[in-house]
Amino acid sequence: MSEFAVVQTRFETIPAELLADVLTKQGAMTHPDAMVAIRRHQGILWDHFDRPQAEAVQTTLAEQGYGVKLVRTDDIPKLGEPRNIRWFELDDEELRIPVGIHGETISVPWHNLFVISLNRVAEVTRREVSERTQMSSSSTSGLSIARDTHPRYQKRSKLIDVLDLICLDKDKAVHYLRLPSNELSFGRIMGEGTNLSRFERFLVIIEYCVHHAPDAIVSPETRKVLVTRQETMLEVDGDAMHAIQEESIINRNRWLLFQAINQ
Repeated sequence: MSEFAVVQTRFETIPAELLADVLTKQGAMTHPDAMVAIRRHQGILWDHFDRPQAEAVQTTLAEQGYGVKLVRTDDIPKLGEPRNIRWFELDDEELRIPVGIHGETISVPWHNLFVISLNRVAEVTRREVSERTQMSSSSTSGLSIARDTHPRYQKRSKLIDVLDLICLDKDKAVHYLRLPSNELSFGRIMGEGTNLSRFERFLVIIEYCVHHAPDAIVSPETRKVLVTRQETMLEVDGDAMHAIQEESIINRNRWLLFQAINQ
């Protein structure tokens, strides 16, 4: 049986509680499932409805003024994991992306760059924490202190700004690329001899791509950072946000690509 999706048609925020209520009542979902869907399916509100459920959700949201439409799930492009790259070559005609281990590149005309999307991903690290001490006593030896020598680690998640690009090379192959701001070889991309910080150089690269690919779908987060010029600086304990966040980014980029194909 065919599955259907309800997708947004414009960049706008639907309040989480309102959306959860609609998905629960009209989409026959439990409230916890609806909250997970909201976190993971940005732009694509849900893509596993049967047709009556999808129509009910679409109608309810449209009546409240939100831009949404019903599409077949199979019509939304699928994306795997992005490929991390640390450099590419840019000029007025095209960008050239690395495809081999010896510096080989393949050309992507600017009009084949479909999505430009700034995202924030969780980089999980762990560090060894201090040893624990335990005190014990006995009638023969008195009070003693023992050290627990088993290593204990604490995980930390740091949000990193990344630029995601989806494009089609000259051989008609699709590329889903990720450029991490903290790992880029800026000297190779832009040359040396600049006093700009790493993040300022990252913004210059984003601006260059946006300027040379006027037909690409540019996410609101991308346009916002070009105005605010603010780097993400956030660290939290644990690694719980990593999996949900990555799935959310992939789904959002699927939605942006769907818009690019259908604009």
